[in-house]
Amino acid sequence: MSIHGAAEGKSVAFVCLGDATDPNYSSGTPYGIRKGFLDLGCNVIDVFPVRPAIEHIFLPKRVGHRLRGVYYSGDREQLCLHAMAKTIGQRLKGKRIDFIFASHSIPSTKLRSYAPIVLSHDQSFIERMDYFPYEQRPPAREYLMQAIDQEREALSNAALCVYPSERSVRTIEEHYDIPAHKLAMIPWGGNLPFEPTAEQAEKLIEERRRAELRILFVGVDWKRKGGDVVIEACRILHRRGVNLALTVIGSNPAIEDKPEFLTIIPYIDKNDPEQLRTYLDQLSGAHFLFVPSRAEAYGHVFCEAAALGVPSVARKVGGIATIIVDGVTGCCLPEHASAADFADAIQRASADEDVYVAMARAARRRYEETLNWRAFCSAIIDRLEKPVAQESGLVAAQA
Repeated sequence: MSIHGAAEGKSVAFVCLGDATDPNYSSGTPYGIRKGFLDLGCNVIDVFPVRPAIEHIFLPKRVGHRLRGVYYSGDREQLCLHAMAKTIGQRLKGKRIDFIFASHSIPSTKLRSYAPIVLSHDQSFIERMDYFPYEQRPPAREYLMQAIDQEREALSNAALCVYPSERSVRTIEEHYDIPAHKLAMIPWGGNLPFEPTAEQAEKLIEERRRAELRILFVGVDWKRKGGDVVIEACRILHRRGVNLALTVIGSNPAIEDKPEFLTIIPYIDKNDPEQLRTYLDQLSGAHFLFVPSRAEAYGHVFCEAAALGVPSVARKVGGIATIIVDGVTGCCLPEHASAADFADAIQRASADEDVYVAMARAARRRYEETLNWRAFCSAIIDRLEKPVAQESGLVAAQA
């Protein structure tokens, strides 16, 4: 994939709450985006970590809320937001930059800059509320209100707000009244430790021919990720005479009458080379990644599967419909699809080897064209380069 001409030489201030050089921080997303800019030939100015030292003064409040069974953090307190903006400003003083990229809305909330601020996250806080039923401690009302106010201010302050799904863009436009010209839907990429070549992906696809149907589930949150649906769909396929093997990674659910076709790997430490190899072997060898999440922000794992030429099977929730093209790169079923519906879809997609191979190759092509970090970063620069961007106020005023 060639370097995008418009990107080369651009000076990007990369703002992150944590260490964006750590591939394990925040699922590797900041690392991937930062590397995407570097791969395009950009000059990346690191502005991280920016978590304020004063955050500790809100620890008593956090503990008090925890004792009441709810979550609270001081990171969206006005004092902390101003401290982060001040830190960023000090680190950028005297530096020439073309734009600022913030990998979360929090640090850029109070930032004022002569250069446009580009903000990106996997979902809005409004969408994040879908997760609350699956969490042990929902947010305290105080934190909930702080988060919504903070996010509204950050979105208003940014020149361009980039989210990886149409759902996020619609939610932000409707709930925060952010004008359409400041919003962009650009799919995110995957976070594999290496990028397989097209030749490697093609070899993996060919090796799956004439093998038993191998299905992979990856997820820690068994209920939210739809693990129960996966088990039931595979039972249905097995009763229909389909020769299959299901591997579950990341969960250790209590399953009555555990089927013989099921293998459970409760935990994978991707920092351990051997365990990482196990994960990659399982993913690359699977015919389908099957994760029918009931709630999802985006779904990096589906991009990672596509990189290896593995079609995905999931629900149309969160950003998943942005990643999977139903019937082309995988099976993306309606939110209330049943286990039988998923079994039918998998059976149709795998019944004919040539049909399956075409789907697997299409998944890989979608990764190459869209579902990678270079494509994401390049699209941001393209958007900023458009004349309409300048006319619409994408250059922030100097404070």
